[in-house]
Amino acid sequence: MTQSSTGAATGGGAVASADSRQATQRMSREQTKALGIATLGGMLEFYEFIIFIYLTPIISQHFFPKDMPAWLAQVQTLGIFASGYLIRPVGGIVLASLGDVIGRKKMFAFTLILLAVPTVLIGCLPGYAAIGVCAPVLLLLCRMVQGLSIGGELPGALCFVSEHVPQQRLGLSCGILSASLALGSLLGSGSVAALTAVIGKAAMYDYGWRIPFVFGGLLGLASAQLRRYAHETPVFLQMRQRNELARQVPVKRLLARHRPELLLCMLVACMTAVVTSGLHQFPVAHFITTRGFDPAIVYRAQFLASLLLIAGDVTAGWLSDRAGVRTTFTVGALALVAGVFWLYHGVTPATLPLRFAVVGFLSGIVTLSFVLLIRSFPAQVRYTGIAASYNLAAAVIGGTTPLFLALLVQRDEGWAAWYPAAFCIVAVLAAARLWRYRQPIDPFASSPQGASSSHS
Repeated sequence: MTQSSTGAATGGGAVASADSRQATQRMSREQTKALGIATLGGMLEFYEFIIFIYLTPIISQHFFPKDMPAWLAQVQTLGIFASGYLIRPVGGIVLASLGDVIGRKKMFAFTLILLAVPTVLIGCLPGYAAIGVCAPVLLLLCRMVQGLSIGGELPGALCFVSEHVPQQRLGLSCGILSASLALGSLLGSGSVAALTAVIGKAAMYDYGWRIPFVFGGLLGLASAQLRRYAHETPVFLQMRQRNELARQVPVKRLLARHRPELLLCMLVACMTAVVTSGLHQFPVAHFITTRGFDPAIVYRAQFLASLLLIAGDVTAGWLSDRAGVRTTFTVGALALVAGVFWLYHGVTPATLPLRFAVVGFLSGIVTLSFVLLIRSFPAQVRYTGIAASYNLAAAVIGGTTPLFLALLVQRDEGWAAWYPAAFCIVAVLAAARLWRYRQPIDPFASSPQGASSSHS
């Protein structure tokens, strides 16, 4: 063979190798379908969250006695809502353990059905005037079933998507999935506002409040039907074929072999929980109640923040696929810290919308916490590890953040910025430590014999 032909062969091999790598980075039709199906469940989860909060004043009047003070009925309704969050870790761990044993696909469809059915039922329940004390009891049961399902829904979607899409597109895929959560919130608030405008407040109180629940539940059931046509993840199929599924209860194996990763992932997930409740919920009440800003201006600013959050989620995921997860997460989290202090320092009604929008965009960096959780657990306990760390952080920290912030800012308003900033810094430190435990998403990709999975 001549030198030129050798060079041509070498160059041809390099081109072929580059073409091969580029092909693996593209998402196939099946992978795109898996991502699309997962986003529908994420949208429903936050859609249901928002409509319950927005309709709490009406729900409280339907499910409690007429002679009960309005504030007490509303508090009890919010207590029923909170019960769903408190039970999330239980549902997440139980459903995720099953997902690590019997398959991602089966639990992926089941969790959405478990969320959709009680959502429809809430829209059909008779009120206190019809069945007395059974009304709030049934509402509580429906909410707790929703909580069980929510505990497994997002972790299941993260596990399902990560084991389908190319590793080079993991960040973008998580960004799109995370953006669907914010889109669900916008759809929830928008549907309630639009329906009220169309049918009027009287009709909304009488029967209209039921429509968003029934609509959302039916949408969830349709999405669950679509999930039946999705394929099981290649990683799980390989584990089952090679008889490498967890041979003990996944949560037991998780606690026995992966406690450092679990703790560090919880610290990272706490940032997500605090940003969600501390930067997208608490400031609305704070600027209206404490600062005395016009509610219309605050709500408009919050809407902008939600729109920019969608863009921020996708942008953060896209950047992480190019600059790396650690670098993007560290820079993005520190930028968010600066943005949080800017949000509260010297803000006026005129500057509030811009500051909300910037912080909303920067908070999209929390989508990379999902990537960190995915990469921290071996395939045999990945679903359980994500569910345990994410749901414990959401229940313990996310659920208490609005209360703690409300109490802290009474002493010093600076806590409104210091509290979420502290969790961001802790998350950066935990992520740096967590990187040493990173696991391959597909432990069988580098070796046909699966030798690369032995360390997991």
